[in-house]
Amino acid sequence: MVMMKNITVSGGICPVTQTWLHLVPLLRQGQLETAGMFSHQFNLKDRRQAFRLYDSRDDGTIKIMIDVE
Repeated sequence: MVMMKNITVSGGICPVTQTWLHLVPLLRQGQLETAGMFSHQFNLKDRRQAFRLYDSRDDGTIKIMIDVE
């Protein structure tokens, strides 16, 4: 179907389970630049709204960050 509609699909593979333990401390210490990585950011108390938005894909939603601090 993708070929018949002239659609380009791109993606990547990320070994999340192997990298997560290394990335979380770097994020917490502010050593990783996240600007532009997430389309939306929410506090933990607003997680329901975040998941609803992600499910709907409204407002250009691509990737959501939920701050648990």
